[in-house]
Amino acid sequence: MIPKQSTQKFSPRYSLGVLFSFLVIILLLISLGVNSYFQYQKTLDNSLDKLRNSGQTMANLLSEINVEPLLSYDYILLESNVKDALAQAHILYVAIESGDGHIAALEINTSKLNAKFPEVNEKVFTSLGFLQSKTDIAHLSAVAMHENRLLATVFIGMDKRHIENEAMDTFLVQFSISLVVVSLVGLFIFILFRSLVTSRINALAEVASAITSSDFTQHIEIRGSDELSFVGHLFNSMTDKLKISLDERDKALEETMRLNYTLEERVEHRSQELKILNTELAHQAMHDPLTNLPNRLLVSERLHAAILQARRNNERVSVFMIDLNKFKEINDTLGHQIGDMVLKSVASRLLRTLREGDTIARVGGDEFIIILPDTDIDGATSVSQKVEEQMSKPITIGDSRMVISASIGVSIFPDHGEDVDTLIRLADIAMYDSKSNERMFAVYDPLKDTHSRDRLTLMADLRDAITDSTLNLYYQPLVSLSTFKVIGVESLSRWTHKRFGAIPPDEFIPIAENSGLIKPLSKWVLRSACIQAKIWQEKGLNLSLAINLSARDLLDPDLPSLFTSLLKEYKLPSSYFKFEITEGTLMSNPDRAMEIMLSPEFSGVEYSIDDFGTGYSSLAYIKKLPVHYLKIDKSFVMDMTNDPDDRAIVESTIKLAHSLGIKVIAEGVESQDIVDLLVSMGCDYAQGYFYSKAVPADELSNTKSRIDDGQHAPKTGNVINFLDH
Repeated sequence: MIPKQSTQKFSPRYSLGVLFSFLVIILLLISLGVNSYFQYQKTLDNSLDKLRNSGQTMANLLSEINVEPLLSYDYILLESNVKDALAQAHILYVAIESGDGHIAALEINTSKLNAKFPEVNEKVFTSLGFLQSKTDIAHLSAVAMHENRLLATVFIGMDKRHIENEAMDTFLVQFSISLVVVSLVGLFIFILFRSLVTSRINALAEVASAITSSDFTQHIEIRGSDELSFVGHLFNSMTDKLKISLDERDKALEETMRLNYTLEERVEHRSQELKILNTELAHQAMHDPLTNLPNRLLVSERLHAAILQARRNNERVSVFMIDLNKFKEINDTLGHQIGDMVLKSVASRLLRTLREGDTIARVGGDEFIIILPDTDIDGATSVSQKVEEQMSKPITIGDSRMVISASIGVSIFPDHGEDVDTLIRLADIAMYDSKSNERMFAVYDPLKDTHSRDRLTLMADLRDAITDSTLNLYYQPLVSLSTFKVIGVESLSRWTHKRFGAIPPDEFIPIAENSGLIKPLSKWVLRSACIQAKIWQEKGLNLSLAINLSARDLLDPDLPSLFTSLLKEYKLPSSYFKFEITEGTLMSNPDRAMEIMLSPEFSGVEYSIDDFGTGYSSLAYIKKLPVHYLKIDKSFVMDMTNDPDDRAIVESTIKLAHSLGIKVIAEGVESQDIVDLLVSMGCDYAQGYFYSKAVPADELSNTKSRIDDGQHAPKTGNVINFLDH
């Protein structure tokens, strides 16, 4: 049952009687003011008309009586007539102006003018023009004629201000009387309205207020038979019906509450049962039943949350995809029960490598995913080492003792992807990369992902770069170790990508080979090299130019004819050029290589075997091929002053090549000690950062001059020491 609230007496902020009376008074005052104003204006206009008529009559009279004095030049009489006129009421000045423009007579009431214009000097009043310029004076005139001839003009000035003051005084008296009458009328209306309307409306408001407080005992006293009385009847009837309805509602609510109490107890008990059941089902839906780790569904939700947090805080998230190596052999050999126990042990070990906020999940038979919030590549590498340490410990189950290894692939947000599916997919690709390369840990590399968007972008952009000639050829000097001067250069392709920056040749050349772009790329390199060789020829710079050929180039039947056509187009001899072929490329198809190298189109071209020592060259093939140079790989040259094995390999290679009549180029030369040692071994040529890195064509001339100055010649003492050694 709804409790009764205290009844509040209705007290309106603004009384209707006051508002209504105020409105009536305002309307009456407006009407009174408008009417009084028009009455004032009418009175003023009538008084001014009378004043002007009086003045005009006086002017006409003066013009008639002064004709004789004007004709006889009787100025004494003129002044007498003017003074008599000035004595009349409200006249401020009288003037007679002769026909030729002279003032015949002028009389001024200076006392009135001083009162009217106190700020003006009395001498100014003697000016008729000044008097006639004042608007507070009514200016009237009449002419005196004789025989149709203008004798003079009479001017009279009359004071208008006293007329205006009298009209205003009358207006104020009338308005004051009207204001008193209006106030009395407003008071009468207020008293009458309050008695007949306001008091009855207040009674209705008090009863309505009582109803809102659930007090249905008050009724309205009915007086008369007007509209308010009818409303009072309706209020009383509504109050009685509401009281009956609310009493019945309270009884129904009490019964309903008794019935609901038992129902609520039953619902609460059932809700607790369902809550427990839902919790169990949710856990089962989100967790792996074997290891009790999160499953793929839950790990996706947590990875999504980690991505959102990392995006807000400008952090990174590392995702591990872990696959156990040769786990199928354990199941097949020891049975699935042992395999399940191994999985539980692996899960327990992986948990020991993680922080509190990290997540590990089992997403397949022997696949696990780890989420590392706020972890970059360095942190991921550290965690992988901990995982490797845990996995390297043997697992003993019953009589079986085994060591489990794993392959780990890593993707990083936002470096590799920005959504859950992409990061998991790329980590999976990296995991297969680690497995195929027999490494435990591999970070996702878009250049090794044949299906990655970045790789597809590189393929498309490389095609555009070849078409638009936005690639660049750089040139690395080749130095003779007998003269210590630059005798040639090696051309090297360079590509600066607008998004990925500088991309080395060992990354974009495989893309070109796998996408069918190697042929147009090689054509661009050959043409660019010929253009540059022609420029150097015209400048008198005679340098051999080495060009690298790939395995695909050796299989291209159009390569010889293309090279011949370029030589003809730019009028260059074939002896300008050297072709460098890697040892691996040469041995991949030695018969085809021999066919290309011995073709008539390449007559005069010298050949160099690049990266010698890193493959498995057949000396029989090398002896048969028209090879002029062996290029020792930099991996043997760079550390040979410290590593006796590298030094022995370099020295034996030089002797072997010389015995076959082949000259030797050492690449990777980075110090004077290496130069001195190579000279002592009889090496023919050197190439490396000690002399110069690859430079653009416009910098080569200065680079050659710097090298040719002889500062890099070996020191005699060093040569003797190395020979003795």
